[in-house]
Amino acid sequence: MREYESPKPAEQEYGTSDLADRLDAMNMESVERVLRRAIQLQFDDEHGPDTLSPEHIERIAGEIGIDPAHVRRALFEEATASEQVEMTPLDRFLAPVRMKERTMVVGDLAEVTNTVDTWLEKHEGLQKRRLHGRGIVWEKDPSPVASIRMGLHLGKGSGALRAVGPVTHHVHSVEPGKHLVTLEADTSIIGKTAKGLLAAGAGLSVVLALVLGIMGAGWAALGGAAVALAVFGGIAVTTARLWSGRVRNGLKRALDAIRLPDVNRVHESILDRIERALSTVRGRDTRSRY
Repeated sequence: MREYESPKPAEQEYGTSDLADRLDAMNMESVERVLRRAIQLQFDDEHGPDTLSPEHIERIAGEIGIDPAHVRRALFEEATASEQVEMTPLDRFLAPVRMKERTMVVGDLAEVTNTVDTWLEKHEGLQKRRLHGRGIVWEKDPSPVASIRMGLHLGKGSGALRAVGPVTHHVHSVEPGKHLVTLEADTSIIGKTAKGLLAAGAGLSVVLALVLGIMGAGWAALGGAAVALAVFGGIAVTTARLWSGRVRNGLKRALDAIRLPDVNRVHESILDRIERALSTVRGRDTRSRY
């Protein structure tokens, strides 16, 4: 068995004090490159392991002073990373196929899970559909009760999550009383809608160019077609950007409510809201008398 030698001073190990000073002053980017290269060398070694277990990773990180809670969070984020989806340059320009947001929530695991369920069901108008790995997939609740509740704005959510594809949530305990909550929305419908508008604009441009050409408009036919295509292109891009922004804000709004359920009155019933509204009105009437 190989015995480990005690660490040598940097000057003795690398030869010059100038190099030692550079090693002592490495920034985060340099540290990341060093660690990545060291791991690569470990895997390239014919006697090295083919894989590293989470426990092994935590031990290595602990030896260089990284908080185990941060390692567990990073491992979870890697394990729940979105599958790579083939996207064209047009897809990347118009809208992402998926959107993901995360937040750290302090509290009992059962209470955090209940808050997530309550918010997505009562305030976003979604319903559980299936398990996906260690997460739960939600989709739009088509029931009349949910439609009426959301139509009357009785839910406190933005409503944007009902207008996209499935929403997946994960709750991962980083340490006792501290949990990482992740929400991921399938937003492929945004890109499809924008592409539909672009296709409609292209078709209209062709028809317009042919009609104007038959009428003898000459170069004006091409100009008219270009204007039509530009208008539809602008509408498509604007629609995609505004829709994407609304979904992103909806995810953040949901996570804010989950993180601070008391402030956002997540568990407040409709009767509680009516009673609070009546109390506010009575208070205004009382003040107006004086």
